[in-house]
Amino acid sequence: MFRFGISGIPLSCKGRTLMDAVIDVHTMGLSAIEVQFLRLNTGNRPVYEEEVGLVPTEINELVMEVHKNGDANRVLYDFTKPLENGDVIKYLSSTTSMAKNISEIKKISAIGQNLDISISMHAPYYLSFNESPELEKRSMDVLKWTLIIATHLKAGCVIAEMGIANNDKEVDKIFEVIESIDKWIKHMKLPVLLGIGTSSKKELFGSIDDIVTASKKYSTIFPVLNFAHLYGRDPDAIKTTGSILDILDKTEKVSKGQSYISFSGVEVKDGNIRMTPIKRSDFKIDGLMEALIRFGHDATIISTSPLLEHDAIYMKLTYEKMMTKYILKRQAISEKETNNVKPPEKKHIEKGKKTKEIEKGKKTKEIEKGKKTKEIEKGKKTKEIEKGKKTKEIEKGKKTKKIEKDTGNINKKSKQKRR
Repeated sequence: MFRFGISGIPLSCKGRTLMDAVIDVHTMGLSAIEVQFLRLNTGNRPVYEEEVGLVPTEINELVMEVHKNGDANRVLYDFTKPLENGDVIKYLSSTTSMAKNISEIKKISAIGQNLDISISMHAPYYLSFNESPELEKRSMDVLKWTLIIATHLKAGCVIAEMGIANNDKEVDKIFEVIESIDKWIKHMKLPVLLGIGTSSKKELFGSIDDIVTASKKYSTIFPVLNFAHLYGRDPDAIKTTGSILDILDKTEKVSKGQSYISFSGVEVKDGNIRMTPIKRSDFKIDGLMEALIRFGHDATIISTSPLLEHDAIYMKLTYEKMMTKYILKRQAISEKETNNVKPPEKKHIEKGKKTKEIEKGKKTKEIEKGKKTKEIEKGKKTKEIEKGKKTKEIEKGKKTKKIEKDTGNINKKSKQKRR
């Protein structure tokens, strides 16, 4: 099954909230939404007296983490433990369009499940682990917060681009960060995967080899294919349907059941990359759709186009049109093969029947010939018997004549003696 969806709130959404966005996505005939976790205006405050004894999910704030006894080094992400006097909460400002608190997040999740909308989240785009310790810590915190919110939202995965990696040392640093996040997800027992996206430039972490290697090494990591980024990185790498199919097959082996694709129109001019509507793109969608049809695995396809839901619907319609042609073509080929196979089978059957009839005829002739042979032999025997009888009669007649002759001679001799 292919799920088509959008990244962020639809352009046509009047409410501009995440709850409105999920409902609108369903109304449009789409089945996926990637929540953008972008404007992170956070604040710290102590736990109020009336909040003591409550768990973080019960207070009217979108809580990111709890500092036990106000100690920033004692961070608590387990939201099942009651708050105590002296605890400090870090919360997300209510200016965000996501939700006011965790209870509302859970309501959005329930609506998404009822409408069969697949929900994922995208971490902020400004993650950086190779520039300064401050940015590294901030990026790690933000990534963890995104994973926490995704868990409450029951999102299947979080998508992230890992930032600058100009050389082998910086690439190794990113792998260390990924390893650390992998261990943290396992330690927290979060039911969510982290998708590492392909990047649009070679000085950024996110080549096919980078994301496949990370996905092989760590069980909570999977690859995310952003084809607009791949085209910007190397247009020749996805020039043909075959080359796209090779990439899909390579990443599917380590996808952990999460074949996740982002797509937008893209223009590359003088080394500069610009996202465009799909119809104006240098990279055409037909080749990707043909590859996906031949790919044959389930996938989530997210539009990151400037036209967002319009291009998501356009992608879905293009896929359905091409899939219909593909099925009809396969049926035509199958019918042709069936028609071509039947006549030989019929001839073979008729030939078999004729062969049996000929064999039967031969057997009949042989039987008749046998009968005639027997009759001839019988006739011969009869003639021989009759000939034998005649021979015996002749011999008997000769004997009779001899006896009569001998008798006559005896009589003559008796008469002469009397005289």
